[in-house]
Amino acid sequence: MIIYEIKCFEHMENIDGFSVYFSNLRKASSFVAQNKKTFEKITTHKHIVPNNKCEIIKFLNRENGIG
Repeated sequence: MIIYEIKCFEHMENIDGFSVYFSNLRKASSFVAQNKKTFEKITTHKHIVPNNKCEIIKFLNRENGIG
């Protein structure tokens, strides 16, 4: 499964932004287009995750230290 991670930064010196995840490139691109004026920096990352529920949940919770 392909998961698109959009990382948003409010200030350029802020290392800790927040991430939004999408399973569809069209939705990810739409989010970037709608919010490009709101945030100073937006980056897009494409992740390939095995297509089972446990691996997807583990991927999404990796930053929280869960799993």
